[in-house]
Amino acid sequence: MTGGPFRLAAHIPQQTIVLQRDPTYWNAPRPYLDRLVFRILPDMAGQLAQLFAGDVDVVPSVAPQEADRVAADPDLRLVEYPSRLWGLVGWNNRRSMFADRRVRRALSLGINRKALVDTVFRGHAKLATGPILSSMWAFDRSLPQLPYDQAQAAALLAQAGWRDSNGDGILERDGKPFAFDLLYPAANTLRREMALLIQADLARLGIKVRPVQVEFTSLIARVEAGDFDAVLWAWEEATKIDLTSTWSTPSPGQGSNNFIGYSNPEVDRMIAIAREEPDYTRAKVLLDRIQEAIVADQPVTFLYEANRLVATSRRLEGADINAAGVFFNIDDWYWSR
Repeated sequence: MTGGPFRLAAHIPQQTIVLQRDPTYWNAPRPYLDRLVFRILPDMAGQLAQLFAGDVDVVPSVAPQEADRVAADPDLRLVEYPSRLWGLVGWNNRRSMFADRRVRRALSLGINRKALVDTVFRGHAKLATGPILSSMWAFDRSLPQLPYDQAQAAALLAQAGWRDSNGDGILERDGKPFAFDLLYPAANTLRREMALLIQADLARLGIKVRPVQVEFTSLIARVEAGDFDAVLWAWEEATKIDLTSTWSTPSPGQGSNNFIGYSNPEVDRMIAIAREEPDYTRAKVLLDRIQEAIVADQPVTFLYEANRLVATSRRLEGADINAAGVFFNIDDWYWSR
C-alpha cells in the first residue's frame, strides 16, 4: 500500500533504489514519469562525471567550485536557491579556554569570515549573523554583523588573561598555550578549506589551531560525547522556529542538539516563553531579544548561510526545485520531446 506517486520496485543496498509509477495514485494521470532510479554515488566527482556523460539526470547537491562548469554546459541546467543550511564553528563552551564570552567574541572577530565565505563558496553563500536564518520571518534585521577586527580581538583576549609571556608567538594563560584542535569531516573538502583559513587567521592573534579531519561517524560520536575543542559544523534549519533543542541549557537525561554546552538562564527563560506564545508579534519581540543575547555570547562563530545548487538535464521539464525540496513536485516532472 502506498500514498504517493511511486512505489518501491527494487533495492540493491549501496547501489540503487528503483521506484515505479503507482497506477493507484489518487492524482492521476500523474506521475508522468514511469519510474525513478536513484543511484548511490557517494563521491561528488563520480556524480558529476556521470552527469556530464548523460548517465544521470539530476545531481541534488553540486559543490560551489563546480557550479560554473555545470552552468556552462548547454545540456544541463543549474538551479540555485537559498537553502536552510547554515555553518558555524562550534566552540566547546565547557572547555576552560572557551568558557569566557570575551574569548569567543575575540575568535569571531579574529576570523575573516567574509573572505572565508567568498573564497570557499565563490558567491554561492552569504555571511551568517545569528541563530535564525536571514530568510526566515523571525530573523532580527537589526542585528549587527561582527566585523573582521584583529585589534579588537587582541584587546579582548588580553582582558581575558591571554598574553604571549615568553615571546614564542603563542598566547598563554596560567602557563598553558592557547592551542586547540579544530575538527571537520574527513570527506568534506569545503570544510577542510575553511579550517586552513581559520588556522591562518587565528595564528595572527597568537592562537595555534590544529585542523583535524575525522571520519564522519567518529566525528558524530565525538561531538555527541563532548569530546572536542572546536568543530566545523552545519545545521539544516527547520521551517518552524523553535530554539529549544539547540540553544537551551541541556537537561541531564534528555536529548539535545546543544552539543557545545551553551548555557544562559535568561535565554532559557525567553525561549520557554516564546515557544508557548501564540501571538506572532509578541513572539517576535522575544525572539529578537534571544538572538541579541546569543550573538552577544558568541557560543559559536556564525559563518555562512549556503545556497543549494542542483544540476539537472535540460530535457527534464516541470521540476519546481526550491527550498521545499528537490523532489517535492516529482509527480509533475516529465521529459521534453
